[in-house]
Amino acid sequence: MTENTRQLAAVGEDGLHLYTCPLCEAMFGLEIRVEDGHVAGIRPNRDDTWSRGHICPKGASLGALHEDPD
Repeated sequence: MTENTRQLAAVGEDGLHLYTCPLCEAMFGLEIRVEDGHVAGIRPNRDDTWSRGHICPKGASLGALHEDPD
């Protein structure tokens, strides 16, 4: 979906963020929901040109990686 069809949050704000997973060459498109400054959920971006709504376990776990204190 485009910015015209849904409200996207600015960097550092709560809300929906569109992101490209950096963990491998597949570069899955992700929708990341942020609530209270923390990752609340990660879903595949169905409108991403390359990944077309697919996601792998690494991308799905980015929230846990981001919140890890190490």
